[in-house]
Amino acid sequence: MVNDKNFIVRASAKKEKCHYIDYLGQYTIRDLSGSTGISESDLTKFFSENNGSFDDELQVYYFNSVNDANAVVNTIIKNIKNEKRERAIYFTEPEIEYIRRALINEVSTTLHIENRIKDEIFKKLNS
Repeated sequence: MVNDKNFIVRASAKKEKCHYIDYLGQYTIRDLSGSTGISESDLTKFFSENNGSFDDELQVYYFNSVNDANAVVNTIIKNIKNEKRERAIYFTEPEIEYIRRALINEVSTTLHIENRIKDEIFKKLNS
């Protein structure tokens, strides 16, 4: 699963005025491909089209501009299939209890809960 909030454009400590894309400590094309489900060839194309330069020694694409790196991150996020996407949703204890009951009593529709709690759950799920 991929959470778009975990992509970070980092300043390189090894190359001055260069940036690279990090996803949970992964930055090589092979690693990013495995995490995102996007083919290595597509990722290479995204990096190259946005002025990325490949460093053979470190096996990482570097960018002279944070904007170019961010453009690649946005392209990657757009190309991740929905079934690979994840997002964090925070529920209150009453909301969790409601969901728990709904899952246990999935067949019967005799759940009695405040509409306010249901509304809050739907707001979170739809945002």
